[in-house]
Amino acid sequence: KMPDAAREYRNRAVTVWHCPVEPHHVSQACGEPVFRDSFAFAGSPSRTFPLADCAGWLVVEAAELSADRYGGWRNAPLSCRTDEEGRTVADVDTGGGGDGWEDSRFDPPVRGGGEEVVADTGPPVITDPGAMAFYPGQTITPFPVTVTDPDGPDTVTVTAAGLPAGLSLSGGMVSGTVSSTAAGMGYPVEQDFPVTVEATDGVNEPVTASFTIKVITTWILLVDSAEVTRNLGRTGNGPDAGSFGLRWVRWYYDAGAPTTTITQAYVEAGDAFSLGTTGNAPRDKATGCTYTGPLPDRSPIITGNRRPNGTDYTTVTGTRILTPRDYSSLSVRRLDNMGNEISRLRTGSADVSNRLWTVSWTRTSVTSWTTRCNNNANNGGQIYYMDVPLPPSP
Repeated sequence: KMPDAAREYRNRAVTVWHCPVEPHHVSQACGEPVFRDSFAFAGSPSRTFPLADCAGWLVVEAAELSADRYGGWRNAPLSCRTDEEGRTVADVDTGGGGDGWEDSRFDPPVRGGGEEVVADTGPPVITDPGAMAFYPGQTITPFPVTVTDPDGPDTVTVTAAGLPAGLSLSGGMVSGTVSSTAAGMGYPVEQDFPVTVEATDGVNEPVTASFTIKVITTWILLVDSAEVTRNLGRTGNGPDAGSFGLRWVRWYYDAGAPTTTITQAYVEAGDAFSLGTTGNAPRDKATGCTYTGPLPDRSPIITGNRRPNGTDYTTVTGTRILTPRDYSSLSVRRLDNMGNEISRLRTGSADVSNRLWTVSWTRTSVTSWTTRCNNNANNGGQIYYMDVPLPPSP
């Protein structure tokens, strides 16, 4: 783009390098510049400066001094002559005098004197930074995406696609704050973001590499039934009633979607939350939990049950059973209401796959709830009315 860069009204930062062989792509430089100044080409006098010898090529760069997108680059072979004063000089016309290799995908040809241009030794190499996990709202510690180029002086352009919202790649480093909505409640509770990095040196075909960033949903504790006083003067571990060992229920909300309510009920008995039939006819009932509001009508009634045939039964639109066959497998980051990490289970609770039942639904204005859970033999247990704070307003 030297003709555009050299227009009379464009002032340019002009830099010249002396190269032993012909450069083969835009912006390739050779050592320290032999000349540097700023001026407009059109109407300017010639510039004169000494060179170590009369061999090789000159590379002229006219860089923009304002954002009008007209930088220029030209390489030109040196051809010496004797001027009127007996000096050995070389003249270079910025408008031409040598093939440019701006769009080349090949090594340059051999030039005069039998001197072979140094061949490009290959495309850039991207180092995979490896899989990593973050959570919504996290300001990450910046990490590098390392790109090396065998040719050294090549200018390599690196881009990244697929980063979670809030993260960006600049100067070889990924940084930023993961968007609070990068992973939402329900399905999935965690989300994989496949990231593709592309690097091009302007000579070889672009190269790519991929890695995965996992964004893990954060749940914030509203209340734990084992830590609050409930009605009827009952305190401590449940159950308050029933033949089913319902020990505690935790209530959360999704930090990325504060309008949600998430409940996890824990059962200690051997019955646990079994699904389907076991060859015993009575053991063929719906499994799960129901949450009821205060008397007299116990409204609303939120039900999250799974039938023996594997279908879900819910009573309120938007209610989801998050419990898979492996009931404890949800990968979630849990915080208490002070922002401290808490464990998935209470101390002393056995980590058995089918003892947690997880349900989510849209927040209601009710703050007093009873939890009742059944297994597939219709054995049930209850934790009577307990106060549950509302999630913060969105």
